[in-house]
Amino acid sequence: MLKKSLFISFILLLAISAQSQNRFNIIPAQPEPGDMITITYQPVAGITEPEAIAFIASHGEIRAIDMNMKKVKNQYVATLKTDTADNFVYWAIAEAGVYDTNQGNGYWTALYHKGKVVKGSYLSASRYYNSGAWQIGIERNTDKALEYMERELQLYPESKKELLISYLTLQLGSHQEQTNALLHAQIDLALKQGLNSKLDFANLVALYRLARQPEQSAKIKRLMKEKFPEVFDEDLYQEKLAAETDTVKMDRLIDTINQKSPLQQHWKFAYGYIAKKDWKGFENAMRKLQIEKSISVGVYNLATKAMLADSSNLDYCQEIGLRAYILIKENLLKPETDLPHYFSGRQWDKYKHELYAQSASLYASVLYQKKEYQKGMVYAQEAITLSKDAIAEQNQTYALLAAKLLPYIQYRDTLLAFIKAGKSTPVIRGILKAGYNQNNTTPVSFDAYIARADELSNELKTAGIHKMMLNQPAPLFMLKDLEGKSVSLESLKGKVIVLDFWATWCGPCKASFPGMQKALQKYKANPDVVFLFIDTWEKGDQKEKKARDFIRLNNYDFRVLMDNQNKVVDQFKISGIPSKFIIDANGHIRFRLTGFSGSVDEAVAEISTMIELASKG
Repeated sequence: MLKKSLFISFILLLAISAQSQNRFNIIPAQPEPGDMITITYQPVAGITEPEAIAFIASHGEIRAIDMNMKKVKNQYVATLKTDTADNFVYWAIAEAGVYDTNQGNGYWTALYHKGKVVKGSYLSASRYYNSGAWQIGIERNTDKALEYMERELQLYPESKKELLISYLTLQLGSHQEQTNALLHAQIDLALKQGLNSKLDFANLVALYRLARQPEQSAKIKRLMKEKFPEVFDEDLYQEKLAAETDTVKMDRLIDTINQKSPLQQHWKFAYGYIAKKDWKGFENAMRKLQIEKSISVGVYNLATKAMLADSSNLDYCQEIGLRAYILIKENLLKPETDLPHYFSGRQWDKYKHELYAQSASLYASVLYQKKEYQKGMVYAQEAITLSKDAIAEQNQTYALLAAKLLPYIQYRDTLLAFIKAGKSTPVIRGILKAGYNQNNTTPVSFDAYIARADELSNELKTAGIHKMMLNQPAPLFMLKDLEGKSVSLESLKGKVIVLDFWATWCGPCKASFPGMQKALQKYKANPDVVFLFIDTWEKGDQKEKKARDFIRLNNYDFRVLMDNQNKVVDQFKISGIPSKFIIDANGHIRFRLTGFSGSVDEAVAEISTMIELASKG
C-alpha cells in the first residue's frame, strides 16, 4: 500500500507541476531553506491585477507575508526570502477575493537540501491538503494528505512514532477497515514495548480513542498524569475552571493555565463562561488570563452578543462593549501593534477594521437597548462607514437608532440603499415601511414603492449566488438518524437536499441554527426539499444522546443523522464546520457554504435562493 501510494504521489507531483508550467514557475526549481525564491505568474482569466500572499511553514507554525507582484510584460514577478528553519511554502493568488486555485491543487513548493526534500516538508504538504489551505479556496483532500504523509515517513522513518496518530487518523478517513486492524496491532505493540516517555503514553491514549475504547483511553491518561504530573490536560482544566466557584482556587487554576497552556488557546477557558452566562466568572477569567489583544476583542464581542440576545446584564454588557471598542481602537489600530505571524500585513489590516466595525456596532446596540440613542448613533455611523454598508446586522443597528433620532426624510435613502444592495433585514424593511406610511401623501403603496429596490436586491443576490454554483456529483452515503432509521442519499434522488454538517460543541454551528430552523419551516410543506443535519466530529461518548438532548432543548425540528465514524465528513472533503451543501434532484452538489455570517435573515435568504436555483437544475 505504501509503495503504491508513493508512486501515485510522485505522478501527482508531476501533474501539479505540469498544470502550472509556464503560468507559475519557481526559481530555483528546488529551493533550499534560506534561499531567495522568485516566482513568475501568468494570470488566469478573471484575474488581471493579482495580489499574492506567501505562507511559510516552519516547526509546525505558518507565517504569512504579503508579496509585491510586479508586472513584467505579460506576467507578474515577486521574490521571497526564506529562513533556514523553513520547510514548505504555498501561495494564495487572488483578486477581489477570487482565488486562482490551480484546479484545486494550489501553488506550493517543498524545500530541499542538496536535492533531497527536507524533513517536515511533505508533512507540511499533508497538512496543507488536510486542512491548512481551506481559507484560500483549496478543498480538503484526505487522499492527497495521506499520500504526502506516507512520503514523509518513507524519507524520514525516525518520525514514525511522532507522526503515528496523525498518520492513522488520515488512514481512518480513507481505509477504515484496514486501519481498525492496524490500530489494534499498534496498541498491542505499544503495550509490548512498554510506556517510557510522554509520547508513548500520549500515543496510547490516542490509539485507544481512535479504536473507540474510551475507558482504556481514560485509564492510560490517568497513568500518564501520575508519571508526568507536569503534563497539561486542556480538557481537564476547562472542566475544573468551569466548575470552580471559589475565587482563590479559580485564580490558582488560571495561573497554571497561563504557565502551561499555549497562549493562543487561553480564550477557550473564558468562552466556557459565556455559554453558562456566568458573567462574574467571565470577568475574572478575562482579567487574569493572558489573551492576545485581538482575540480578547473577539471574546468580548461574543459575550456582548450573548447578553444582547436576552437584554440581560445591560450595565455589564455596556462595560465590556466599551472595553472591546477601546481596545481595538486604541491598541490594534496603532501602526506599531505587533503583527501576528499567521496574518500578512494586508490580512491583518482588513481583520482589524472588520473587528473595529463589529465592536462599534455592538456597542451601539447596547446603547440602543439602554435608550441612549444619541450616543449610540455615533458608534453606529462609525460602524457602517468602516464596513461600507456591507454588513446587514450593522446596518440594522443604524436603522433602529436613525428611526429614534432622525426625520424620515433623513434616513429614507440610506435604508433604501441597504435594501437595493441586498444588505438589509426585515427590521430595516419594517422601519422604512413605517416611515413611508406615516409620511406618504401619494396613492402609491409601500409595496409598489419598494418593488424596484426589491428587484435590484434580488438581482444582485441571485447574480452573486449564481457565481457560486457548482456541478459536482455528491458522494453517496448511508447514515442512521436518532431513531435508528437508515437514510441514504441515493433514496432521496429527485429532491433538492440541504445537508448541514455540525457538532454540539461548535459555536458557529449552533449560532446558525435559528436561521436553518426558519429555512426548514419555509420549505416544510414542499415535499421536494429535504433538510438533513449531519452530526460529525462529535467529541466523547454518548454522541447520540448529546445530539438528541441539544435538539430537544432548543425545540428544533431537525432530522439529525449521526456520522460517528467521521466518514461522510471526509467524503465531502470538509475542513471546517458548519458546512452546508445544496444538492439538486440529479444528485449533484450545486452550492457549498462554510461558516456563518452572523445574520439569521441573510442566511435564510441565501439558503432560499440556493434552493430555488438548484431546483431549476
